[in-house]
Amino acid sequence: MVIGSKAQYQRAIDKAAALRLYAGVETARIRQWTVRSESGDRSYTVRLNRSGELVCSCPAGVAERPCKHGAAIWMARLRDSALGTSTPAPAPAPAPVPAGELPVAPRRTERGVIRTEEEERLLDQMYGPRPAN
Repeated sequence: MVIGSKAQYQRAIDKAAALRLYAGVETARIRQWTVRSESGDRSYTVRLNRSGELVCSCPAGVAERPCKHGAAIWMARLRDSALGTSTPAPAPAPAPVPAGELPVAPRRTERGVIRTEEEERLLDQMYGPRPAN
């Protein structure tokens, strides 16, 4: 299970975005992708486990910390979802959320980024539910 703070997850997403790692995502098998390292001299394998978590073979992933390779997969899947293209490994259905906890509008993060419900749901699938603000 990947465990990290919001700041760690955000750093992983920021690194993946800055390096455009999502552009080089390749599907290896169903529920498994490869992502090139930052230096480009090797690739890491990221797989979607049965719990719906992205697990990476990089040092951070092996240490069960959020990594830029997992973030790149999430970004590629989000991009594919927005474009209406199919992804090779659909994410498992999220657990039902009690009606009182459903977000009414997009949530604003501590950095002022507004996320849609779909983006929040994908983040919850990738990293697990976060406590309500």
